[in-house]
Order: sequence, then C-alpha cells, then structure tokens
Amino acid sequence: MRICSNRKRTCTKKILFILFTAGIFFNCSLNIVVASNSDKNTNTAISITLPEMKIVKGLIKRGDTASSLLNKYLPLKTIYEISKRSSDVFPLTQIREGRPYKIILQENHLVGFEYEINKKDRLVVQKEKDIFS
Repeated sequence: MRICSNRKRTCTKKILFILFTAGIFFNCSLNIVVASNSDKNTNTAISITLPEMKIVKGLIKRGDTASSLLNKYLPLKTIYEISKRSSDVFPLTQIREGRPYKIILQENHLVGFEYEINKKDRLVVQKEKDIFS
C-alpha cells in the first residue's frame, strides 16, 4: 500500500504510463513471426492473445464500504487482509462519500484498487504475485 501525492508527478506519470502500456498490450493480440536464414521455408507464426484489462471508476456513495465495493471481485478474507495491511497507510474504514475510486481488473480478476483520499493523496493497492500490497 502506498499513498501517491499529486505533487509528486513522477508517481502519477509512472502509473499512467503503466496503465496506458498495459491497456495497449492487454487489449490486442500479438502475432509473432519467427524467421530463419536457411534456404528452407521454416517461417513460423505464433499468435498470442493477451488478457483483457478493464478499469471500473466510481464515486463512494452513502453507506459504501471497502467490503461492499470489493466483494464482487474478492473473498471477504482477502478484503480483510488488504484492510489490515493498508491501515498503517490509510484505514479503509475511513473511505468517505463523494470520493473517487478505481477498480482495476484483468480478465475479471481484481489486480488493483485506487482511492482518492484528498486532492493531493490517493491510496494505491496492487496485486503482485497473488499478494496485495
């Protein structure tokens, strides 16, 4: 878990670059052609389909909790672990009505969650090797 400050544009630029790059790669298929210098016709085409990525944006509504936002994508045990880990940075129990959030999905599995704490800071939770941090 980390808080990104809007004053630190490098954090924002890095995240936007990663999301933009991931969007390009995850929303298309790659065709790779392997060529050989030998006289025989040994060119081989390999098709790779990359996973689909989706970003769900919204505003916290009255009565929303981290559990109510994330339970469609994660079991309650995992949501509890995320809440416990994020409490030193920003307690998820303090999300407020009217604040924007993003849920980042890859093949309908949650891989990221962002919550705008205030105009300057936001909480960023990312999944890395089956662990949210």
